[in-house]
Formats: sequence, structure tokens, C-alpha cells
Amino acid sequence: KKKGVQECRQCDGRGVKIEVIKRGPMIQQLQSSCGACGGQGKSFQTKQEREILEVHVQKGAPDGHKVNFREMADEHPDADTGDVVFVLKEQEHPVFKRRGADLFIERKISLVEALCGFTLELTHLDGRRLLIKTSPGEIVKPLAQGFDPLAVNEAKPEWEVFEDCDCPTIDNVAQADTVDVDMLKKACETQLKRKGIDVGVFVVDERRAYFKQCS
Repeated sequence: KKKGVQECRQCDGRGVKIEVIKRGPMIQQLQSSCGACGGQGKSFQTKQEREILEVHVQKGAPDGHKVNFREMADEHPDADTGDVVFVLKEQEHPVFKRRGADLFIERKISLVEALCGFTLELTHLDGRRLLIKTSPGEIVKPLAQGFDPLAVNEAKPEWEVFEDCDCPTIDNVAQADTVDVDMLKKACETQLKRKGIDVGVFVVDERRAYFKQCS
């Protein structure tokens, strides 16, 4: 018996009411759904509680990443408690553009600045002020026509195998229930890359693999 659930007193937990009607020598028995409990045979009271959930957003979390709180949704005696799912939505920034875990900015400089050097003060997202300098004589070349620094590089990465190694200081960004190395490489180059996750290493144990993002 679940806590807070009581047997309906009107129908004794049957969910139906039986009414006997006697007309002379005839007896008629009518059965109808119990209006007190709605035919469920039990009654319960609901209450509203306010609970604050703290969402921890990992560094480099991609747009659309889901943070799941198991069994934190509304409760009902006849149903499993659902999950509360937060979906991260990336907000565009007027200065910075993002690709994976990297940030890019675009600035126009004059020909004199490109040849003689320039100084640029940049305020980072966390409030830090960065000073970017080029030395006189250090030529700043314009990007090649059609070059997009945010374009996805289609070149396949070269993987190296290290046995009995782990990277405990790097947080996991995804995991897979397979130990097939070829499938894991393909996942890094396709599904994870489309989500903006640049995997620098994956660690394989006896049952599953853990992906870790480039720093």
C-alpha cells in the first residue's frame, strides 16, 4: 500500500457501487461506477511542493545538450515518476562565435596596422581583459577567399593507441556501450562532431567507452 493512498469508503475499494431495487417479488441489482473515487477504488490527496533543482552545465556543453533529473517529475500512485529534463539552448553572442569548445572573433584592421603592428584589447566572457599584440614587421595576412574559420574540417584525425592509460583530469562528455574501436572512431567523426563536440581522446574499458573533449 502506497503512502497517502486510502481505500474508498463509499465502495469499500471495489470501484463500483451495487444498488439493490426491490419491486414486489422482483429484485433488481444495478451496478454503477463509484462517484466518490471515480471508479478507482481508492482515494488520495495531492499537494504542491516547490523544489529548486541546480543544473550543472559542463564546460563545452553543446547546443541541445540535455540534463536529466531522474524521478523528479510529478508523482502519481498508478504511474512511475517521470524525469525532469533541461535542454540547453545556446544564445548567440554579438562578438564571439563558437565551434565546439573554441571561440572566434572577427576584426577588421587597416593595411598600416597589418604591416606596422597593432594592439587590441578584448574583454572575455568571464570579464577578463586580454591584450592582443602584433609586432612591427609581423605581417598579418588576410584570409584566403572563401575560407571559413568556423567550417568543419573534413580531414579524418589520426588516432594513436595507448594501453593502460586514462585521462582522469579531463571530464567525460559522452559515453557509448560498445568497445568496437572502429565504431567509436566513426562516432567521433560524425555524430559527436555534428553536435559540436571535438573528441580528443576516448577511453575503453571492458564494457563501454568514455569520450573526452579537446581542451
